[in-house]
Amino acid sequence: MKWDGIKNLQSVSFNEKQVINENGSTTYYSNITFIPTKENDKSILSCSLIYETKMVSITGVISLDVQYPPYMNISITGRFKPDAKENTSIVLREGESVVLECKVASNPTSSINWWIGSNKHESSVGAQTQSYRLQNISPKDAAIYLCLAQNNHGSTSKFFNVIVQYPPRTPNISCSSGCSVNAKSIVYAEEGSSFKLFCSAESLPAANLFWIKDRQNTMQTSSNGPLTVNKVSFRDEGTYTCTANNSWGNSSSNITVMMTYRPKSVGDKSSCSMRESLVKCTCVIQSFPLTNITWKINMKYYITNISNDSLHIVTVKQSHSISTSNLTLKLTDGKKPLIECMTYNDIGDLVLRLLDNSGDNSFQSSIPGVITGVVIIVLCLVTAALIFTYSRKRKLSEKNGNMKTSIVSNSEAIYCNTNHNPKIVPEEQLEDQDTKTEDDSIYMNCDKEPQYVTLDFSNLQPRIVPEEEEVEYSEVKCTQKHN
Repeated sequence: MKWDGIKNLQSVSFNEKQVINENGSTTYYSNITFIPTKENDKSILSCSLIYETKMVSITGVISLDVQYPPYMNISITGRFKPDAKENTSIVLREGESVVLECKVASNPTSSINWWIGSNKHESSVGAQTQSYRLQNISPKDAAIYLCLAQNNHGSTSKFFNVIVQYPPRTPNISCSSGCSVNAKSIVYAEEGSSFKLFCSAESLPAANLFWIKDRQNTMQTSSNGPLTVNKVSFRDEGTYTCTANNSWGNSSSNITVMMTYRPKSVGDKSSCSMRESLVKCTCVIQSFPLTNITWKINMKYYITNISNDSLHIVTVKQSHSISTSNLTLKLTDGKKPLIECMTYNDIGDLVLRLLDNSGDNSFQSSIPGVITGVVIIVLCLVTAALIFTYSRKRKLSEKNGNMKTSIVSNSEAIYCNTNHNPKIVPEEQLEDQDTKTEDDSIYMNCDKEPQYVTLDFSNLQPRIVPEEEEVEYSEVKCTQKHN
């Protein structure tokens, strides 16, 4: 007896015997024992009996039906072929297309299904190869793809963890407390405050983030850290760009920072001028958000854009931060009014006193100021001229006084010689007496009391002729002689 088809059998053993029947015939037995494997399924096994004397043979054939649980192999094919190993993660690039294949060997036939995450994908019944196609892969296709096969002898499964990498999406910019972002990607921050800008971008692998201000200077590089701006001022205004990049590409997003601040006067452009009965005022205010302007005239309030016979107000918004209001007022009582420009916005307010009726007015018209200055200068010149003239006259008077004093001091005192019974003396005798007397004084007949006489020196010729004639007085002393 001979067995064929046993080459791939494992642990094969034989047991042969002969049995003589009652009728004298002989029965030949040959038993084979082996351990079947899935590879032996559908194998052909034959047994042959050969009669050597008669050269006759008999052959018996059987087909092995080896049943076994599922055996599986999964693979990935397509334009992008990663080094895929079962039960591991595979990295795919966004936009690629691949096919996942699951091949199963089993007896009886197994049911085969793909599971994507927790979702079951129905497959065709009876097929031992099941495929799952991924077209134009996107990040939403990232998942665990598991192939499950099972029959009445058992089950088996294998998977791929599909990771989809992609370039950074458009960065999202947000702001911390202290600022706000509107739908137009504008950040409003109050002057002097501090705030932080956060930038995030969805990407795989994680993107590197950095900031650029006004497309010029790189301000900060960070994986996820914020950009901090302290003590906001005008120099911090501008366009901030957050750029994200990784190995697959880059993307950027812009945001505009605008500072909010209370109203401010623009230089010396706010002023009032007054000519006769007409007052013209201009109020130029810088603020953000734009300010509302109200005029206050003598404790009365007037909104913008008014026009009547005596008052005309026009307010114009010149830009996103400059407002100009012009006021024209015709005075009816001739009195200088009190005029104030009042402005306010959400941040604060400002009051400018442009015309003051209390006396001092730092915003008066330039023409009255010039006139006032000229008057003061003229008064100063006149005063100086008067002082100079007075000083000169005084010097001349002092010189004349000194001259007259010297004349009087160098003259002899004039006395009178008299008694209670005066005698008339001839003129010649008087002359003789004058020559004989030892006293050179001049005597006059007078009473006991001092007498005064008016002397006219106007005919004298002084060295410096005085501008005015003056009357000089000289004291006359009287001396009484007794006989």
